[in-house]
Amino acid sequence: MSLGTYVAVTLAEHSANKVFEFYSQHKINNLIKPDLLHSTVLFSRRECRNIRTDGAMMPPVFAMVDRYEMWHNPPDSKDNILVAILDCDELITRHNVFKIVYNATHDYDTYIPHMTLSYSCGDIDITKLPLYNRTVKFVYEYSEPLDMSW
Repeated sequence: MSLGTYVAVTLAEHSANKVFEFYSQHKINNLIKPDLLHSTVLFSRRECRNIRTDGAMMPPVFAMVDRYEMWHNPPDSKDNILVAILDCDELITRHNVFKIVYNATHDYDTYIPHMTLSYSCGDIDITKLPLYNRTVKFVYEYSEPLDMSW
């Protein structure tokens, strides 16, 4: 049975620490630790054999936080997942390359580059949360079998 394929990019240590520090100051519940901050590039329910990921990304990929959204997984869940929507054409391009070259699947109509900040943030008014106005720097890309329990 195919496990599917997951690809993500991780932040430079300095960038991750700055992101964590910023959101800690705004009292976000259950904030994801700096070493776990990432952006999902691919969540394919089809296994992508021999997928090639970059490892250390040269040059790095830069993104800006565009806005926030509350997501739920599963959709009927009561947990509020706080995500920062990223403005990053490079991640969109990378996602599309994986779909074309490896025949990867995607569960949604559109890929939205994002960085999850909390999987259970409680009730917060995201319209009052200031945007992180520094560049987010991604430096490492990896792939692994998809965890279908997610």
